[in-house]
Amino acid sequence: VKAAYYLGLGISSGSAIEFVANPFLGKLSDQTGRRWVYFIAPLVAGLGGSLLVLATGGASLPALMAHRISNSCTPSMSFSLMFPVAISDMYSGMEYGVRAAKAFASIGLALIVAPPLGTFLISATGNIMNVYKLRLVFATVQLIFTYLCVDETLQEKNVRQFRWLDANPLSFMRLFTRSRALGTLALTVFFNCFAEGKAISSMMNGWLMGPPMHFPLPKQTAYTSLFGVAAFSSGTFLVPRMLRTFGPRRFTDVCNAVSAAGFLISSAPSRLGKDLSAWGGLLLQAPGANNTASAACKGMA
Repeated sequence: VKAAYYLGLGISSGSAIEFVANPFLGKLSDQTGRRWVYFIAPLVAGLGGSLLVLATGGASLPALMAHRISNSCTPSMSFSLMFPVAISDMYSGMEYGVRAAKAFASIGLALIVAPPLGTFLISATGNIMNVYKLRLVFATVQLIFTYLCVDETLQEKNVRQFRWLDANPLSFMRLFTRSRALGTLALTVFFNCFAEGKAISSMMNGWLMGPPMHFPLPKQTAYTSLFGVAAFSSGTFLVPRMLRTFGPRRFTDVCNAVSAAGFLISSAPSRLGKDLSAWGGLLLQAPGANNTASAACKGMA
């Protein structure tokens, strides 16, 4: 129960930071480019957060919370925020939704590899700190790769002067006043974000570790890896086909309906049994659907 509480507190704190910082980063990137934002997550969370935990031996709750909060907000800044923006520099409409879905599918690859690797390290060495050491290595590789291989997507003709007024966290309210269609799409994205993968991942961890599931570590690892397989397969193969077949509007409706059914099944382990609730709910949630449904709405806008 305490683990779920602190996991939830971490993601809530990270979301509050995003609420203030993301409008600033987005508007500033319209003037200075997108590329520099990609370095925030590996520098702050990957290197800084891991070094902080290692320096305290994992025995400091404030250090662990700082690590959790940085892991909640900085990947969203560097990936969830900036990748769709960068894709919009190159594509629009339905093609934007397809490309965004494929970009989000890459998260699935990390979920397939990272949990089993972390579990193996803990089991083989008996020292959880080795996971943070490995994360330092991965963060360093990510920084080098980003520096050498990732290009700037903002074209000079699209550069816009930064204004502090536009970085107001409440400026999104203007979306609801420009037109009814745009306001409806913005509200749809808002509700999708309640159930997107980033928002439920911490609660999912608490749900698996504590009541009502009490899954052992290997079973938690298998669950998270299957989530990764489904997310990668969905974003890479299923979502592009559905978008082109149904169109953005119907695609969004189908994704949200399937995800809602999955969440309902996941919420009823006492009635359906732990395994059916966990595995059946996972498969029905169509992992990545909420992020990609949001991307489809943005493409329509």
